[in-house]
Parts: sequence; structure tokens; C-alpha cells
Amino acid sequence: MGYKSPGSYAVTIGHSTYDPADSTTYLFGSALGNPPETITGKRIIKFPVGGIIKRCVSVMICNVVSSNENISLYIRKNDTTDYLVDTVGNVTAAKIFDNLAMNIPIAIGDYVELKIVTPAWATNPTGVLSSGSIYIEIE
Repeated sequence: MGYKSPGSYAVTIGHSTYDPADSTTYLFGSALGNPPETITGKRIIKFPVGGIIKRCVSVMICNVVSSNENISLYIRKNDTTDYLVDTVGNVTAAKIFDNLAMNIPIAIGDYVELKIVTPAWATNPTGVLSSGSIYIEIE
């Protein structure tokens, strides 16, 4: 029996422009032309093969920059379990969420959504657009 190297693939994630409110949870997936939702299950990404999510990176671009309160991004699996990608608090136009040490097992039929948890900002961002990728290693 020889060694079998696992394959991998990436799923593009992102959303169209929106103006996030204070202390709100938003969800998005790979429907790039749609803004995030506050209702779960509308922006899911389903997986055609099992594997392990190893990395997630997402860049949030703000037309009007927010104050520096923390914003958290999670991968929400099967609408039950949240895995923190990153928490960012800065006053730059590009907020980069990146976690290359993830280890989230997925099976055929599992799904995820990306979950943004906003703070109570002193200055809210506007014109927010995100894009990125989830990297999956096939077992």
C-alpha cells in the first residue's frame, strides 16, 4: 500500500456592499452578488467531498472606515458550531481576517456560513465589501 497525498481545493467567499449596524450578527457565503443576511441558512456553502478546513482568509474593505472596535469572523458549521477565524480591531480601510491553523472536519453534505459579529461602533463603517477563500484539504 503506497502513500496517498491528499488533494485540496478552495471555495471563494464574499458578499456585495452593505452598511453594517451596531451589535449585529451577519452571515454570508459564496453568493458574491448578495449582501450578508441576519438570518441563518440563506448563504450556505455545501461541501461535495469530505475533508478538513485548514485555512480561511477574508478581506473586508470599507468605503468609510470604522472606529477601532473589534469585529469577529467565524466559520459556522451546520448552523450549530462556530469556529473563530480572527478578530480584528483597527482603523484601516482593509481589515484582514486570516487563520491558517484551522482544523475543522467536514463530511459530504456539511455546510458552512461565514458569521460576522459587529461591535457597537463609535463610527460605523459604510460600503463594506468582503472577499476571500476557505481552503479544504481532502482526506
